[in-house]
Amino acid sequence: MHNNPTKAVASFFFYMWNGWCEDECRTIFGNMHEHFWSKWTSLARKDIRGAVERFYAELSDNNREKLISRATTLYDGNAKREIPESTRTEKTTELKDDIAPYWSEQHNGVVIPLLNKVLDAKNLSKKPQNWLKNKELAEQAGKEWMTREDFHILYWQRNEINAILAEHEGDLLEGWFASSSECSNYHHWIVDFGSGNCYSTGKGYSDVARGLVVL
Repeated sequence: MHNNPTKAVASFFFYMWNGWCEDECRTIFGNMHEHFWSKWTSLARKDIRGAVERFYAELSDNNREKLISRATTLYDGNAKREIPESTRTEKTTELKDDIAPYWSEQHNGVVIPLLNKVLDAKNLSKKPQNWLKNKELAEQAGKEWMTREDFHILYWQRNEINAILAEHEGDLLEGWFASSSECSNYHHWIVDFGSGNCYSTGKGYSDVARGLVVL
């Protein structure tokens, strides 16, 4: 899938910026994933800038090929590839009852069965806050707040979730949200429910955040 070198380079970087996570590391490297994930987190903690390049440089040719193959399978340049119909689990408009989100009066939020968590109806704060303030607000409320991994499930089901939130006058999942996931001592991941993209940003910048309750 990577005969075009320019497309392959773009696919790799957009995959690493938007799709790379511990689950992806496990998919690519199997039983050795803990070693490679430890290598990645060590590099990212030092400075997220340039971490992708340094990580790639430290891989063997064989492992570089595995990473590039995965990146070009999921990304076509800067765009995510359409999942083939034969491998697609089920369209979000036709979700099975056991994985479909639903409203909970008890928790005043949307139950997300795939996460076994309840998404709060409202954002943690009406105004965007920096990372430390969002962390403080979540702790005060006795709740978690959305991780980068949570985002992937919530994004996949965003249309169903937003329909439920709109019915109960909740805050919709639209635009940029802060995640609790850190990529260094000074940076964390922010996620976009419009495009599905994830980017790193400084913890001093302000974004809205969303609380979750574990069932």
